[in-house]
Amino acid sequence: MCQMKKVEATVRPDRLGVVVNALTEAGFPNMTYYDAKGRGNIKGEKKIWRGQEYTVNIGRRIQLILLVDDEDAGKVIDIIRKSASTGETGDGTICVTNVEKLVKIRALEKRVEAL
Repeated sequence: MCQMKKVEATVRPDRLGVVVNALTEAGFPNMTYYDAKGRGNIKGEKKIWRGQEYTVNIGRRIQLILLVDDEDAGKVIDIIRKSASTGETGDGTICVTNVEKLVKIRALEKRVEAL
């Protein structure tokens, strides 16, 4: 029985194209991504608007979600790490969880067949 993993990655918006291309070229074209906002350990960025200084504590990121076979999770993580990395603080995070069940709505296919 094949186990599945859910890989969720939070990456910089300007790295999205590189990450998507790298995953697609490696055979992982199925993913969902959306705009996300949040903050991590980074202190706020100081900006000036109309002569007033202010701090931005919330940053824009992209959240990617992929469902992959258990044995492919490590490869997907490596691809995301290499393609999303800038070497700077705030490059993002990757979270991997077990998928208990996957059901395709239209066809009611379950597990790997649904991918």
